[in-house]
Amino acid sequence: MLLIPIAQEDNLVRRVPWVSIAILALNFAVFLGTNWAGAHSDQRVSDAIQRYFQYLDERPQLQLAPDLASQMPPDLRAEVERRRMQALGDLDESDAERIPQQQAELDARARTLREALDSAPARRFGYIPARGGLATALSSLFVHGGWMHLLGNMLFFFLSGPFLEDRFGRVLFTGFYLVSGLLATISHATLQPDSTLPLIGASGAIAGVMGGFLVRLWHARIRFLLLPVVLLPMWRYKPVLPAFVVLPLWFGEQLLYASNAGEGSGVAFSAHVGGFVFGVGAALLIKLTRIEERYISPQIEAATTIEQHPALEQAMDARLSGDFAAARAHLDLLLRQQPENLDAWVESYELALAQPDTARLGSSGTRLLELLLRRKEKELASQLALDGRWRALSGVPARLLLSVAAFLDREGNRRAAIEVLEQAGTCAANDGFALRALTLRGELLAKAGDLHAARGAYQQALAHPACLEAWPATIQRALEQLEDRTLAKE
Repeated sequence: MLLIPIAQEDNLVRRVPWVSIAILALNFAVFLGTNWAGAHSDQRVSDAIQRYFQYLDERPQLQLAPDLASQMPPDLRAEVERRRMQALGDLDESDAERIPQQQAELDARARTLREALDSAPARRFGYIPARGGLATALSSLFVHGGWMHLLGNMLFFFLSGPFLEDRFGRVLFTGFYLVSGLLATISHATLQPDSTLPLIGASGAIAGVMGGFLVRLWHARIRFLLLPVVLLPMWRYKPVLPAFVVLPLWFGEQLLYASNAGEGSGVAFSAHVGGFVFGVGAALLIKLTRIEERYISPQIEAATTIEQHPALEQAMDARLSGDFAAARAHLDLLLRQQPENLDAWVESYELALAQPDTARLGSSGTRLLELLLRRKEKELASQLALDGRWRALSGVPARLLLSVAAFLDREGNRRAAIEVLEQAGTCAANDGFALRALTLRGELLAKAGDLHAARGAYQQALAHPACLEAWPATIQRALEQLEDRTLAKE
């Protein structure tokens, strides 16, 4: 079974998590750069290995370089040593005299091989406990060994990092992430101080973030995708578990693996344990000192709280107290200054409904719908289009009816669009948009297959006072097309 975290249900943040975005972007950028550099390094390593072992294979009596021998599997190292002892026994005196010169050549090739190995991104930027170094301890946090390594780490970070950043603030979260990574590296190096294998990856730092997430967002619910080993599209299950269940289980698993893993396990479980422990401890310290409540949250709230224009507040107060004239005056002044102010148009729409003022409703509703669609707020636009408060009024301007009906039809709700346009018959005779509304209703009814009702809408449009100039001929052609369709059905 595969259990993959895919979402965190409480996924709201108060502002853009720029630090988390930067960390994600930096990890991907470093991976692409090191992947390109690694392709050249791999060829250099391959050539150096071939030159070294080809020379050794032809002269098995020579001594392997100790550091290279230590990285070979024990059985292979024993076989090489057995061949060396056998070859030494078979040498004559003249061959034995050439050994120092040949060993010097093999050692030179070993140095070339070491240089090639050290040029690999993992060894240049990864942390090697036997060498140490603060620079590589930091750079190792952004180097990954392959796409699966990178994507796995970034998935866990994506599900936890932005939300912890939202609580801790950008500065504290940046330090929290980096210190988590450094202490995770130290915990690994403490257990394996002589290791020459490079430690790479962001998992130690991310483990720290997960520890902080457990303390600060223990109640968050995480959604998983459960799949069988053989991926079957019809067999999928998405369980939801709280963080206070998932993260301790994950930590226990890492602790178990760390206690049983050797140096060559390929995964630094001890780094995961160290990072997670630090994350929990640091988050508890932040909670106990109330740093977040005292300093961080007030700053974030101050930066994200939108202060309303005084005229808008005055208009809202006037409307709620029933002083519609004062509300209109404040709003008209504000809209002349800020014609794109969405909140002002919302208040203008509410004022039109409160009076009610159908003329203002037509202009405010139409403009509000336009702004919502421009900002891709389709859900809010749908709420406006289906708002029963304005649809219960008579004499609603046809301009609003047309805008709403066109939107509903584009969204695939043709029946609702036709119902909206039924109000076109109650529009004022001098409303220039009423004729277009009646005609559009006929078109939508015809598309819906209700030819009888479509004919009635077109005939109502012909009788409208504004049906002049080219309109009668246009509507008459539409009626003729309806007749042709009716005959075709019969």
